[in-house]
Amino acid sequence: MLNAFGIVYSSVAGNHQVTRDASLMKRFQPGLAAQAAVVAVQLARRGIRGAQSVFEGADGFFRVYLHGQVDADEVRTDLGRRFELTNLSYKPYPCCRDVHTAVDAVLQSRAKAQRPASNIQSIRVGVTAPGYQMVCVPEHVRLAPRTIVEAQFSIPYTVAASWIDGRLGMSHFSDEGLDCAGFRTPGMTSP
Repeated sequence: MLNAFGIVYSSVAGNHQVTRDASLMKRFQPGLAAQAAVVAVQLARRGIRGAQSVFEGADGFFRVYLHGQVDADEVRTDLGRRFELTNLSYKPYPCCRDVHTAVDAVLQSRAKAQRPASNIQSIRVGVTAPGYQMVCVPEHVRLAPRTIVEAQFSIPYTVAASWIDGRLGMSHFSDEGLDCAGFRTPGMTSP
């Protein structure tokens, strides 16, 4: 297990930069991480030695990615018996998880209000500071997403689409969906 962690630590990456750059690689990152884990286990089983101080080493995960702000004892509690995979949830909308609560609230409000989008002047949404960075910044991009990924990480787009259509689905995050929403020139496609 130690070697598998050491091997996978050398090959797992991925961060929010892909969404800032509107890259479809966002969809690949979890798959690449899972692939790296499978390969790491296979290599470790075959005797390949990985880094040994993956978590607490000078360049280990705790320092490099968590800036030392971690309770190592908490991480070790129930190791091998507790699996965070069991705490995952179903993602009801095909977009950033940070917009889901706003979409739920808009759909509930829409059902109660029975008002067409043309009668709505504004909708105010509160988000956490990290959420704000993820789905509201940069403002000009989030207000007028031109690509699928920009739309998936845009509170203004997802909230507006939810109120207008009474739902939020895959069709909203397609080239055709963005063209229909009027955010870009028809025929322009996502990179």
